[in-house]
Amino acid sequence: MKKLALLIAVLALVIALIACSGKGNTQDGADSGSGTAAESGTAAPGEVEELDEQLDLSDVVTVTLDPSYTYQTIESFGASGAWWAQIVGENDQTRERIAKLLFDPAEGIGLNCFRYNIGGGSRDPGAHSPSIGDVWRRTYSFETAPGEYDWTRDKGAVWFMHRAAELGVDEIVMFVNSPIERLTKNGRTYGDSNAADKSNLPIANYDEFAKYVLDVAEHFKVEENLPIKFISPINEPQYGWDYPPENVWGQEGCHYNNEDILRILRVFVEALEEREGLAGVEISSPEGGSWNADTLEFNRMIASDKFLSEHLTTLDNHSYWTETKTKEIFKNTMDKISTNFKYRQSEWCEMTNGRDVSMDSALTLAETVHEDMTILDCVSWQYWIAVSCYDYRDGLIYTDASGNSVQVPKRLWALGNFSRFIDRGYVRISCGPVANGVSASAYTGKNENGEQETVIVFVNHNDKAVNVSFDGLDASAYNRISVNVTDKSHSLAESYYAEFLDGTAVTVPATSVTTVVVSGK
Repeated sequence: MKKLALLIAVLALVIALIACSGKGNTQDGADSGSGTAAESGTAAPGEVEELDEQLDLSDVVTVTLDPSYTYQTIESFGASGAWWAQIVGENDQTRERIAKLLFDPAEGIGLNCFRYNIGGGSRDPGAHSPSIGDVWRRTYSFETAPGEYDWTRDKGAVWFMHRAAELGVDEIVMFVNSPIERLTKNGRTYGDSNAADKSNLPIANYDEFAKYVLDVAEHFKVEENLPIKFISPINEPQYGWDYPPENVWGQEGCHYNNEDILRILRVFVEALEEREGLAGVEISSPEGGSWNADTLEFNRMIASDKFLSEHLTTLDNHSYWTETKTKEIFKNTMDKISTNFKYRQSEWCEMTNGRDVSMDSALTLAETVHEDMTILDCVSWQYWIAVSCYDYRDGLIYTDASGNSVQVPKRLWALGNFSRFIDRGYVRISCGPVANGVSASAYTGKNENGEQETVIVFVNHNDKAVNVSFDGLDASAYNRISVNVTDKSHSLAESYYAEFLDGTAVTVPATSVTTVVVSGK
């Protein structure tokens, strides 16, 4: 009976993949709709047949799931609006399509978190931050005079905040790279390479900095009814953020030493508690640039600080330049100090020159998500700039300097293999090994219809498909299974099975990110 179920399931997969080869999102690698079949995510002739030839019913790996062994509860998947949203948000030609690709769970990948950059004002009239030569990296502030604001500024990025919320985003993080120019030591939104103290914010201005940031957050939460959930006042504090004149790659940033980090977080926590309009909003910190030793040190200081450890619930850091072993060291070390903190991976992209729309960068992204979810137990995973005009492996979507074109890399859909299916409140559960070169993680929770659902995400780095069945899922509690594939020929292409049975097996294609969803009755 189990062999029959296996045969039926695998044959159904072949038929469904052929049927869906022209379905789904079909703009991958193409500027405004151009491109070959293979580039666009539609199966080119022969590609589905090649997938069929890889099926081997005699070689099935059983993946053991144990819903009784649970880890973190998932909160969000997101991306930041720096710095593209101010440009693209004013482009009527492309902004709606980009918004849907990012935030719509039907047409796009269904991100539920948007990171809004509260700018330092390097793009304001009369601004004086000449080392930021790239207009995309200059940002507006809302301040016209101390305590006075023009809320019509930064209208492109504000448009994206509202549209994201309309499409289902329920978590907005307001983050800061640099204090506004008038509060910094050198009157610029980056540091001074000649200064002995690299911190560019005088201690005397901490309170006023907090007031400005909280004024902005309160306006958008109370007056514009946006779901502001976190305020992040510090970003990658270990770096100097000082540039030579007219450096086109400059960007806003502010260095803080370890004691500065503790002081400024105390100021923000105390100021936030006095704001009734920001009730329920939390401080996220410290946004270290990696999970390496320097970040570990100031995270240890925060966790060991009695006041901060009683008021902060999360530690947010970035996954740049961090090896697997280093993540393990970070988590094991921090757990010995305190287990009261949740971890949020709040910024990452692949730091490599050259545009890439292929599965190469998609697999790198997916493996990074997998590691951060399974090693660090991250409750949130957030990407860096969602849209890029650069010749770099950074954007989930590419455009040009004017924001007029749309090019969709495979890595957008690879992130969608997580974000579209793993909802807020889902819990990661034990998921047994698959095979060398294949990573797997599993999550369970109630879907929007109130049904029990288990989601398993596979990252297959191999050039050969693997067939998997599942042990630990009670067939009496589930009645259907779907397989959602991102590979060279498919972009979250979906194949449905009519019934989930004991022994049902599915195929994880070669060099793919594949999500299996088993839904209940």
